[in-house]
Amino acid sequence: IKLDAALPSKPLAPELMAYLQQAASQNGLILSSISVSDTKGSVQPGITDTEVKTSTSGSYASLKTFLSALYRNSRMLDIDSVSFSTPAEKELFGFDITLRAHGLGSANISSAAPPSQPAPQFQNK
Repeated sequence: IKLDAALPSKPLAPELMAYLQQAASQNGLILSSISVSDTKGSVQPGITDTEVKTSTSGSYASLKTFLSALYRNSRMLDIDSVSFSTPAEKELFGFDITLRAHGLGSANISSAAPPSQPAPQFQNK
């Protein structure tokens, strides 16, 4: 069961998106968008990668606790990049975070959804 949590055999994009929303909220960040897409390969044979891009806003301390929560998550996630914009006085930082979720097998995000549906995305405005 621990292996299924760390490396699910299906992409589980809705569950991953729900987790990111919850983790951001619990750690003081405002999640404004999530984009999930397949990647063109993996570092390891038999492992699939799903790229997740998020846009958040909040304090630097909130970002640190959010990244720590991602690190402690049972699912294998790699943080590829974090970029930020400097806020105007008394405003929140904007953070763009790109991460990679790993899974087992050859399943990918497009095979998990019917062909007529694009990869899931979330926008909060």
